[in-house]
Amino acid sequence: MRYLLFFSLFFSLHAMLRAQSNDPGVFRQGEKLFAAGDYEDAAQYFERFLAVGKTSRAHGQPLSVVKKVRGKNNRDPRQEAVYDLAECYRREHDYLRSEPYYKKACGFSQRAYPEARYWYGVVLRANGRYAEAIEAITQFEKEYNDMGPVLIDADRELAGLRFIQAQQGLHRDSAYRLMRQSGGNALTSAYAATVRGDTVVFTGIHAAREQVIPGTGKGPSAGKGLVTGKTQAVKAVYRNDLYEAVATGSDSSLLAGSRMMNRGDSGGLHNGLACFSPDGKTMLYTRWTKKEGVTHSAIWVSHESDTGWTAALPFDAAVNVPGYNSTQPFLTTDGRFLLFASDRPGGSGGYDLWTARVDTGLQVVTVTNLGDKINTPGDEEAPYYHPNSRTLVFASNGRVGMGGFDIYYSKGNFDLSGWTVPVNPGMPINSSKDDLYYVSTDQDNCWNTGWMSSDRETNCCLALYAVQQKNSQTIRGRVVDSATLRPLGGVQLVLKDARHPDKLLAGGSTDSLGQYRFVTHNVSRFGLTADKAGYMPGGGSWVVAMETGVDSLNTGDLLLARIPPPVAVVVHSSVIGNFPYKRSMLPVAARVVLDSLAEVLKHEPATVLQVEGYTDGIGGEAYNLKLGQERVNVCMQYLRNKGIDKRQLSGKSFGKCCPVAPDTIDGKDNPAGRELNRRVEYKLIRP
Repeated sequence: MRYLLFFSLFFSLHAMLRAQSNDPGVFRQGEKLFAAGDYEDAAQYFERFLAVGKTSRAHGQPLSVVKKVRGKNNRDPRQEAVYDLAECYRREHDYLRSEPYYKKACGFSQRAYPEARYWYGVVLRANGRYAEAIEAITQFEKEYNDMGPVLIDADRELAGLRFIQAQQGLHRDSAYRLMRQSGGNALTSAYAATVRGDTVVFTGIHAAREQVIPGTGKGPSAGKGLVTGKTQAVKAVYRNDLYEAVATGSDSSLLAGSRMMNRGDSGGLHNGLACFSPDGKTMLYTRWTKKEGVTHSAIWVSHESDTGWTAALPFDAAVNVPGYNSTQPFLTTDGRFLLFASDRPGGSGGYDLWTARVDTGLQVVTVTNLGDKINTPGDEEAPYYHPNSRTLVFASNGRVGMGGFDIYYSKGNFDLSGWTVPVNPGMPINSSKDDLYYVSTDQDNCWNTGWMSSDRETNCCLALYAVQQKNSQTIRGRVVDSATLRPLGGVQLVLKDARHPDKLLAGGSTDSLGQYRFVTHNVSRFGLTADKAGYMPGGGSWVVAMETGVDSLNTGDLLLARIPPPVAVVVHSSVIGNFPYKRSMLPVAARVVLDSLAEVLKHEPATVLQVEGYTDGIGGEAYNLKLGQERVNVCMQYLRNKGIDKRQLSGKSFGKCCPVAPDTIDGKDNPAGRELNRRVEYKLIRP
């Protein structure tokens, strides 16, 4: 499986790579290592074999005359070494070194090496030599007679090369800014980032040197290496482990401030490709080993404690099917679904993407294959889901793309299981080499900012890249009076990042037409506040559905409401008096109340007296409204005679609308109740 690697390389401390020029064992040892999947060490033997064959002779004969090689149909061992050396470098993803050997192998017998020209085209594509790659693979298809899977792969390679040419014609290099992370803690490589709160957790490759004396049986690789006798060598064992650093977005110094996570249970296994529960307290990650070219991987679980992470345990057996590989876990932000890659039975071929529905305790409920809309006969890996945009992002080498693993995306959700046809975002997200492990760092827009991994600038390993779209949005709108809809000039405006309220994006004011205009970059959610004297402050917030390049957003009219006058407050209310039936003559008792009110109004000229007249229920509506108003007028005239300004007085008749007692009881007249209803009330109102 790609990039679950166990790197090993020998460095001599003294005289190394000494071999007898007439020793065919050099070639045979290379073949043995090649068959075991140890391509790095095998390459050293083949290189030595070919170099000695050019310069040395023993007993008058060069090495190239040794023809009989068991299981190889008596092929020329020099040609075998050339082809196998090309294979070694390609399988170690060192395409530059692989290219000249495949080119040489294209001159050998097409019957003996039928796929040489195909793989030559593949490495040409990986090295960015697209026209030559098309020529090589086109010629391969003309010469190749087997209608098997290699021919299907060749068709896909040609389609991918045409896709690359189309992408180059679109000038997509300006769409994103990819910043390779460099420098930090002697890490050989870093890849597969995930975000945990304010930190970035990623997989780092570091070296641990171990001495070995070939032939002594001591050391992890005793008996291997291109040294003879008792010459000591140093084997640099490269190990994958989890690292973390403070999230710095586009800052290229992420690795410089990184440190290995405190786990303390490596157990000789590689550790990496992590994800976290929504609360960040549970970590799922991949642990693997690679023996004789075969990777064995499974998903493990650990919990955060006061002293670090607890000893890891294998995750649910429903995910880790015995005898098969499961890797690259990803938990959705709601904690309901676990995505992972696996070569377990029931898939479309190679590694497929699967989803496990889990409960709140991360116990697996069901496991489901994502289906042939997503999975292909090739490998699908590195799943990631962006919830707000409903975007599934993954890597695949089984689709038409730019070469190797490409990043793809599909829209949908896990409850409905309906996914759109995957789309390749093209350059520069993808390259002619391997691109995978994309995660977004923008909650609203999947592709605005994020992290990804690629080997586009290396000859061996994935590197970590910070991704940022190159986009700008022109935000325009108008501020108007909410009542009159007239434009308001001179309104003070402040534009801020809604997710980071302390981050000021821009400021300014509206023109005479009430218009404003701002330009932002890579801000998917913003808030706008507006302020003007005499108006209530206003504003709003918006989410920008960004695309690359230049876009615009019209926020429409922003309404500002005038500050209303002070609200009148009723400070006291009561009854002035009750009136006789059908009469509007002012009762004596009412005069006493009015005299008191007159004194209050004289001492508080801002206070207003509201007089309200009521009647009983006998008579028509119009009659009672008229009678009630006459009673109001009598009271107000009495107060004016006391010297009260008419601006402090207001009155209104309500007629028989609002009785305080029933006019009848059990169908019989209730005189006492009707008397209470024949009243005049007042309210003292202050601003």
